[in-house]
Amino acid sequence: MPTPRSKSLLTHLAAFASFLVVAMIFCKPAMQGMVLRQDDNIQWRAMYEDQRRVKEQTGNQPLWTKQMFSGMPAYQISLEAPNPISFQHLYSLFTSILPKPVHFFVLACLSFYFLALAFQANPFVGILGGLAYAYATYHPVIIGAGHDTKMVSLALMPMLVGAIHLIFQRRYLIGTALSAVAASLLIGANHPQISYYTILILGAMTLAELVYAFRAKDYRHMATSLALAVSAGLLGVACNAVLLATTYEYSKESIRGGSMLADKQSPNDQNGLNKEYALSYSIYKTEPLVMMFPRIYGGSTGNLEVSEDKSKAIEALQQMPPELGQQLQSYLQFYWGGISQGTSGPPYAGAIISFLALLALTVLPNRHKYWMVPVTLFAFALSWGHYFEGFNVFMLEHLPFYNKFRAPSMVMVIPTLLFALAAVMALQELLFVEVSPTSMKQYRKGLYVVAGVFIVALAVYFSSNFTSETDKSLGSNK
Repeated sequence: MPTPRSKSLLTHLAAFASFLVVAMIFCKPAMQGMVLRQDDNIQWRAMYEDQRRVKEQTGNQPLWTKQMFSGMPAYQISLEAPNPISFQHLYSLFTSILPKPVHFFVLACLSFYFLALAFQANPFVGILGGLAYAYATYHPVIIGAGHDTKMVSLALMPMLVGAIHLIFQRRYLIGTALSAVAASLLIGANHPQISYYTILILGAMTLAELVYAFRAKDYRHMATSLALAVSAGLLGVACNAVLLATTYEYSKESIRGGSMLADKQSPNDQNGLNKEYALSYSIYKTEPLVMMFPRIYGGSTGNLEVSEDKSKAIEALQQMPPELGQQLQSYLQFYWGGISQGTSGPPYAGAIISFLALLALTVLPNRHKYWMVPVTLFAFALSWGHYFEGFNVFMLEHLPFYNKFRAPSMVMVIPTLLFALAAVMALQELLFVEVSPTSMKQYRKGLYVVAGVFIVALAVYFSSNFTSETDKSLGSNK
């Protein structure tokens, strides 16, 4: 007769098998020998070529290149720094077994599955949550663009959040060990902006847990948890000291450090990016609705929303003189949101996931709701960028290290993760908690919240003129 432990192991193996099968189906072209174009990776290979050639000739990788910006540290392009205490070999082993981009999706699924289990979700609910998180629209989009380090960081983010949560659940040993491994892997993925957003999530969760421990007068648990979490984070930093130190050193001479050259080109804060550059790629205040309604602001900037032979706009352009029609067609935008620079697609989290996340606003225990809701709203406010300029300029000036980053819309990765987590917790309540008159009342309140969001979405839809910033500028130049 199977023991509870063997049943648990079989469940985890079934989860891994499910994630692998779905990823292989989703990435079928890669399994057939095809490769993604990934423009950013092509550009990286071109930048790395100088280092590759020198290493091939001398056996040593140079730390300076003359091929970029009239000379720059080559370690910002590629850095070989063997570290005996690094956990990166674990990721290397994982990627050597599974082909790219299959391993991105499997890793994201497994990481979120662990997060769901850390929050005591049923394993099968965790499997659904893992699939929902891994295949949120933003992830395939950035993989296609070649943002590999960003995708790896996003895949590891749930693992670190779940591991820290275990510490606060008094599972000190396993929580600290996994937190150290996750922190090392996440920092080693080398996407500081995603690591920064992860810290914002952890900060909110930690603050909430400390408040609850303080109110319960459980000072020992509070001190122990905080010390272990900080120790795990510091170990993750130590494992990547060379990577972090070199990047920090170089940042002082870049526009992110307010260099003299950057200041002459544009008025920079001496410690970070100027507000115009930092707040580029901002989204409208109502644009977070795309998490539930993906096409409410269009799709990709350059991809047709309807086939060319059915497009009334293209039909009208084709009736113009050929030179004028072709010129205007090159300016066609199929995204009319706030990002004037264009986008490859909306950060759609899923209609069902968003519905469950909204339902969770009234269903979740206050212990989780009181930190998940504020950090989500904070992320929305940051994503508005220059459309909420007073607030975001204040953040650039006062939130530590925030002025080192650009593209406020990227912060939508925070609600993408928290929506999936809230949806898992809400589904857990719906499926495994006995319905009572009190819970029914909470569900009804949740449905009112969902109805309110639908009303807002309808208002945006019927009041929208479906024109992008480019369309408006063309109209003003008539």
